[in-house]
Amino acid sequence: MKTPCYLLLGLIALNGSAQAATQEAVGSWVLTCPADAPCIMRLNQRFIDKAGVTGDLEVQARGKVLVPVIALRGLQADLLIAAAMTGKTHASMRFNNGHREPLDCSVTKIGYICAPNEDSTPKLAAALPTARSARVRVSVAIEGMKPLPEQEKAVTLSGTTEALARLRSLGPSQIPAPMTAEAAQSPAGMMAMADKILKLSGYPNGAAQLQSLIAKYRRQ
Repeated sequence: MKTPCYLLLGLIALNGSAQAATQEAVGSWVLTCPADAPCIMRLNQRFIDKAGVTGDLEVQARGKVLVPVIALRGLQADLLIAAAMTGKTHASMRFNNGHREPLDCSVTKIGYICAPNEDSTPKLAAALPTARSARVRVSVAIEGMKPLPEQEKAVTLSGTTEALARLRSLGPSQIPAPMTAEAAQSPAGMMAMADKILKLSGYPNGAAQLQSLIAKYRRQ
């Protein structure tokens, strides 16, 4: 029996859609290219992967320059904005045994992104291709109290030069601009948001730890 022409076209279209979102591994990196969208390059070892929330070392473009960033994805935009309004995230990155370079963190349309600032962009971009290891340090400071303990992660890198060349050939995603809209949150919603983010960031007691720290510093 002959297959109708329209059915063949449908099968071809479905096959094309399935192939449109491709993923490939290059060294320690994973390159994912969604359909009709720029490609995402991330390390295969994730910092966070819980309840639909991911935290990754990614490579994105600032103009024509490829730079490393820390990307937190999967949290609702209003929660991210509320988190940004309650405190300040301090982040830095270094390759091998080089100098620690600061990252600027902000809420964007794709998630919470910590990217090199104007001064650290050329330094981190130059060190990235041949880096064998990376260390990321993050701390959270809340107005009126001392910063929470720093969290530091170390990862091993390989095949970065080849992965960067592949990303350039496929088309990299650009670092998105910060969001400026403000989101209103009830006190209960703010506490729930703080609890979730703190637990994902490595503080097992979540908001309970935050409350005890606030009480401690108020007594000082």
